Formats: sequence, C-alpha cells, structure tokens
Amino acid sequence: MDQISILLSKLYRLRATVGQILSDDASMIFNLPGEAGDRSAREAALLRAVKSEIVRLRLKRDRPPNKVEFPRRVRIDSSSLPENAEVELTAKGGALWEKKARPAWDFFVDEAEPRVVRDEVWIFFEAKSRPWLTCVDQTFKRFGFFGKTENKIIALRGWHPVYWKRFSSGYSLAINTGHHVQSELGERFLQGLSAADERLSTTLSVFSGIWDARWVASLR
Repeated sequence: MDQISILLSKLYRLRATVGQILSDDASMIFNLPGEAGDRSAREAALLRAVKSEIVRLRLKRDRPPNKVEFPRRVRIDSSSLPENAEVELTAKGGALWEKKARPAWDFFVDEAEPRVVRDEVWIFFEAKSRPWLTCVDQTFKRFGFFGKTENKIIALRGWHPVYWKRFSSGYSLAINTGHHVQSELGERFLQGLSAADERLSTTLSVFSGIWDARWVASLR
C-alpha cells in the first residue's frame, strides 16, 4: 500500500499528532499491519499530503494555520515539522479516502458521549440509518442488555459521524442504563462502554466494524 493510503488510514476516524504519524510504532498506535518505508518516507508523504491539501496541521485545535503562516513552520526538508501539531483530513482528503475505501455509511454506528438525566446514566449510539440503529437496539435486547429500561431513537440534524464528514441528518439511540450516577456501575458507564461492560462493548464493536470493513481488509 502506498504511503498516502497509509496516511489516510491513520486519520479517517480521528485526528493524530505529527509525532504519532511519524513514529516507528505507528502500526501499533493505529492498529495497522506492518507498513513499508522508513521515517523519511513517512515525512515525505505527510508533506505531499499537506501541499496537496489532503491534510492540514493544527497548532491549536481551534485554529488551523493559514497559508502564509504554514510554509514558515513546515519546510520542504521537514526539519521543522511540529511533533505536537494535530493532523486532520480536509474535505478533499476525506473525499479521497471515500473514493478509495467505498465505506458503507448506512451501516455506520458508534458510541457517543454518555449523559446524566435525572441522576441516572444514559448511553448513546449514533448512526446514519434509523433501521440499522433499530437493528442494533434489538440485538442489544436479544442479548439481554437493558431489556426493561427506557430508550428512544432521536433524529439529529447536521450530524457528524467523523470529524471531517457531515450528513444533513442522523439518528441517536438513547438508553437509560438504570444506574445512578453515583453508583459503581454508573460511574463506569460515564467512562465508556469498555469500562462498564466488556460484553456490551464487544457486541458494539462487531456492528461498528461493518461500515469500513472493506477498507480495513485492504490494509492486510
């Protein structure tokens, strides 16, 4: 796989720092198969991606550098690449990844931030397709998760499944865990599914791995 595709594979879900992308341990950091090329090849690919506006660097999360500032900070020899700067896909980079990956957005589902409602912890799952989210909900119930607790599906406007992609709408499955915010399980659910219920987290991972499975398989 070429270095640009490897770079895209590191960024299509989450932003990463320059240091993480260029690290010799990048395969472990991003859970990727062993990649070809040394650090200089990774640096060259990152610089090419920046120059072609596939990715951009943020020195601060809320402000990407402008075109006048950027060349002074990242030179052609990569000697001044800021290790702590965040790297993210641009809209152009996202479109390139979609062309290569052909993701099945209708099967996207992911965990969202938990919330406290009336002193009880609610967990949330977001998806583009309401029928798919309903299928996820029914599977949870079939496996014995939250069968008797309150839940509902809510329509979302201007939904972002990943940081660089926006759809006009999406859906959120809200589930009341039934656990008080100050209980042991309530506190664990506030930390995320993996901390609260490994079996539930594993079940979600099966669903959440479908939308980009073709791309992930191409990396092996």
